[in-house]
Amino acid sequence: MTLLPRTAVVIRNPRSRTAPSEAVVLREMLDNLVSDGWGVDIQTTQYAGHAIELSARAARQGVEVIVACGGDGTINE
Repeated sequence: MTLLPRTAVVIRNPRSRTAPSEAVVLREMLDNLVSDGWGVDIQTTQYAGHAIELSARAARQGVEVIVACGGDGTINE
């Protein structure tokens, strides 16, 4: 049986006061996912509502996991 690649998109808001920096995200989370065989892409929001667009695109592309990395606004989007 061939396993399909597991995919994840991390949507981060660089302006969030509560979100970790990209370096922290990469070091602590993404390295573990990649070593376990996940394909991971980090996408950074540019404006209000952008997280909605990024997550909708990822869902249409068949991404299995979407991670919101930001504050309440990012999560609510």
